[in-house]
Amino acid sequence: RLAVLIIIVQALELRAGWSQEPVQPRMNEEFLKQEKIYHSRGADGRRSYTTDRGLSQYAELLPSGFCDALGRLGSSDRWLDIGAGQGQAILDYYAPEDAAAPAEKCRGSGARARAVAISIEDRRTDNWKQQAARLGDDRVRYLSGKRLRQYSPEELGKFQIITDVYGGFSYTEDLSLFMEKVLGFLEVGGTFYTL
Repeated sequence: RLAVLIIIVQALELRAGWSQEPVQPRMNEEFLKQEKIYHSRGADGRRSYTTDRGLSQYAELLPSGFCDALGRLGSSDRWLDIGAGQGQAILDYYAPEDAAAPAEKCRGSGARARAVAISIEDRRTDNWKQQAARLGDDRVRYLSGKRLRQYSPEELGKFQIITDVYGGFSYTEDLSLFMEKVLGFLEVGGTFYTL
């Protein structure tokens, strides 16, 4: 009976595979769309992809549980934001209590985690530079000029939470390598939030 069941399951899987469009062309189409977005330029000649998503947008876009997990982090924990752009989500996370109403539930009530923003291009604003100077490099860091795969574990360390909102995950040419790198930077029991 088990052999018959296995044959039936295999036949159903094979037939299901015939009715579907091949995976590779769809992946190639999606990759071409992402490359077009990545290489697009605005009127000023700069890349025109979104670089200013705040923490409230992260809360809307990322899977449920993100805000609660971020709010539970303590001062010795770490958050990595891949494709952070201007680092607005991290700035919102560190904003004074009265300025952070939309992101309140993501911040928790205790001390903030240390945060690292990664972006291919340096998109730091004056606001980032002022906040980073106030908080210090031990609390917030901004790294740019390299893709995630080019960072070593020694450079970045380990993180309890890693986020990617239309960042490297969307643009990677090698999803397996990207995920291998993300998992390498994730603490045991940590969480990767992406779209």
